Amino acid sequence: MEWGYELLSPDSRQLFDALSVFRGTWSAADVDAICATNGETLERLAVLRDASLIRTDEGMAEMRFSQLETLRVFADERLDPQRRSTLELRHAEYFLAQADAAYKASRGPQQQAAFDRQEEELPNLRIALERFASAPLGLQLAGTLALFWKIHGHYQEGLYWLERVLAAAPTEPEKPLGIAWNAVGMLSEDRADYAAATDAYTRSRDIFQQIGHENGVVITTQNLGNIAYRQGDLPQARALYAQTLEG
Repeated sequence: MEWGYELLSPDSRQLFDALSVFRGTWSAADVDAICATNGETLERLAVLRDASLIRTDEGMAEMRFSQLETLRVFADERLDPQRRSTLELRHAEYFLAQADAAYKASRGPQQQAAFDRQEEELPNLRIALERFASAPLGLQLAGTLALFWKIHGHYQEGLYWLERVLAAAPTEPEKPLGIAWNAVGMLSEDRADYAAATDAYTRSRDIFQQIGHENGVVITTQNLGNIAYRQGDLPQARALYAQTLEG
């Protein structure tokens, strides 16, 4: 392993080390965005593949790459700590942007393709959440993934990450905090845990009210109405739905 590594050019060694920030599989576009390869991504990946330091997974919609865990650990041990921090931040910001794009696409005919792509990227999303669970970036990412968790049935995992990021989040009201609590409500509602859903939606609505986010207030009030309806409390459901019309 070390012998083959030493035969690489400095640029190829640098890319090999950088790839240790990924988990699961990754595309050339992912590498190009995160590892700053100056437009030579495919060429450098081909060198690493020919040296058996990475492998291709061609059974997917696009060519993706992966790395044996022993090789990933070997690469990580050689990655400069300061550069690792920079790459990990780029990695998380990139996958947050991807998650945001998938959420926007989910409102149209591209929902399945967008969320199928996120399923492929799930190991990278998980490691980004792990690295930044105590940071604002982790809060944003967990909230943005809410609809993906729901549509793909990852209720338990989604709630796990949301609970982690919320436990570390500041208490000051802000939009990502309101979104995250609404996500907890949505996933809890789908699991028929109506007490948890009501609590989460109420927290979310309170935050949106404090920051003057009218659309957030309407959405969470409607969600609370849905809970009341599901539980057979029609007068309460009617009252909550009426509030959304007044807003």
